[in-house]
Amino acid sequence: MPFTVLGPLGCEHAGERIGLPKGNSAVVLAMLLVNAGRVVAVDTLVDAIWGERPVETAHKQVQMLISGLRRCLAPLGEVIATVGTGYALQVAPEEVDVQLFERRVAEGRAAVGREEPQQAAYLFYRAEEMWRGSTAFADVPSTTLEGERRRLDELRQTAIMERIDVELDLGRHDTVAVELGCRVRADPLNERLRAQLMLALYRSGRQREAADVYRHGEQVLQSALGEPPGPQLRQMWQRIARRDPRLSYREHTARPTAVPCGLPAKMGPMVGRRSELEAVRIALTRRDCDALPVVGITGRGGAGKTALAVTAAHEVTERYPDGTLFADLGRVRSADRVLAGFLRALHLPEAEIPEGTGRLSETFREATMERRVLVVLDGVACAKEVETLLPTGSANAVIITSCVPLTELTGVRRLTLEALAPDAAHDLLAESVGAQRVADEPDAAEGIVGICEGLPLALRIVGARLAAARHRSLQWLLDRLADERRRLDELQFGGLSMRACLESGYDVLTDRQQDMLHAVAALGARTFRAWEAAAAAGLGLQEAEDLLDELVALGFLDASGSEPRFRCHKLVLLFLSKRPYCSAASWRHKRRRTQPAAGHPSLVGPSRFSPDLTAGGHTMTPTHPLVPPPRSW
Repeated sequence: MPFTVLGPLGCEHAGERIGLPKGNSAVVLAMLLVNAGRVVAVDTLVDAIWGERPVETAHKQVQMLISGLRRCLAPLGEVIATVGTGYALQVAPEEVDVQLFERRVAEGRAAVGREEPQQAAYLFYRAEEMWRGSTAFADVPSTTLEGERRRLDELRQTAIMERIDVELDLGRHDTVAVELGCRVRADPLNERLRAQLMLALYRSGRQREAADVYRHGEQVLQSALGEPPGPQLRQMWQRIARRDPRLSYREHTARPTAVPCGLPAKMGPMVGRRSELEAVRIALTRRDCDALPVVGITGRGGAGKTALAVTAAHEVTERYPDGTLFADLGRVRSADRVLAGFLRALHLPEAEIPEGTGRLSETFREATMERRVLVVLDGVACAKEVETLLPTGSANAVIITSCVPLTELTGVRRLTLEALAPDAAHDLLAESVGAQRVADEPDAAEGIVGICEGLPLALRIVGARLAAARHRSLQWLLDRLADERRRLDELQFGGLSMRACLESGYDVLTDRQQDMLHAVAALGARTFRAWEAAAAAGLGLQEAEDLLDELVALGFLDASGSEPRFRCHKLVLLFLSKRPYCSAASWRHKRRRTQPAAGHPSLVGPSRFSPDLTAGGHTMTPTHPLVPPPRSW
């Protein structure tokens, strides 16, 4: 782990410590570490060093301090990036000890919630091991950091006491009594530690010593604070004095089986989605009524629905101690297979898993009635698909992701994901490839963001490609993406693929919706009105309007204005251009499409429309059953 702040400021590389400068340089580095991965403005650094009385050359001195730190940290690479009017330290969370410490504390608390005390004690111990001194930022002279230093010190102390509670539950009272004696002598006013010591002594058969600890605490508190012991300490003494049987150690009975945890790994920070993430988290943790909490996340393919659902689920797992169940319905459409998998994950004996959707659904509801589980249904194709997969009871919760609006479902907290705003898309690209590389090629970065249409999936794909090929420039990838014939081929990396994402959304369309989509694709990337789509599809105006509205809801089209003009997304057009389409419905409409649309006698059929996907110097014509194929590209 390169950077340490839990004690004196430190840095290691290849097993050897790097000598860090002291004074103002240490303040700057500490501020960058506290905000690792985020931009710290120069004015913020000036305030941290000089407070309310900065010197006239403050900004210049900050630049010099940054240059010195870059030279010092050169063995780690270019870790300090200039971003606008500030600087950012580009390191992964696990490369700063404070990030790992807080994560282990959170994991320890989650293990307590799952009633896994041995795992919880282990995680709390691992968190304590991160500390190399008595206080954080021990050698950094800055009052600005005082609040963060105090917060970390208090979190450390709280985590220690939570770990001791767990160890007392595990019957380790003899061992912790020795440790607690030292801690109480070091912090005699801490009543929680003193109560823990009294309990450990009592369970070790040392009731008289427990009484002495209480009386000594009573004297110390009266002398130092002029107050008697608080209610927690007094209650512990009263229970010890009357030998309350509930204080006796009871051997911990572990759950007979492990709880299921079927969630995929978290997919990185939610850049540009913090408000949506908070909305999902609140919906899953708030209990305003007795109804089952259900959150429906919808949006076009590649908008980041799965990433948001998985991240939100990870953040609330401690509220669902009986486990998390995850089903990728884009891959497994069979409700029977999904339900049987859920029941096995809940450790139902194989002999008790019935056959048939109805019986499986009933058994699943019975199995979850007295549990607290979180169910994530990813890639739902229609509302009917959800009905048999819902658990019973308001203590459970469900997250659904889908390209369809799911308006038929009642009692669902719906959240529609739009494409990222340009600034957020830019930040997501910078998070993937590094802020410095984006700052070095701003025009290429802007071009890539535009081609990706603000879709997190597309941005993560290009980010992953550039991160894996650090010797390549952003301009190199932009030039490859500019070739529309290969754009979707370029937008895939590892298991990520924009084409596969579009394919899964396309597959849930009805024949009529596919007919309409291919028909308007022949109109190209320009905007069009409903009557033009009606003529292209050979349909009546009202029927065409209904289909257009459905395609907008499904994320294949955009609509704007009170008398809407529609537009097909460029990536959708490119996908359709490589997908020949010849459904029976299309051929049935072939003759009708060459006739004028009702109410527009002057309009002729699709042969009058020349699809134009011009962008980046390339022109393409989509493949369409009713449009003559081009002789050559």
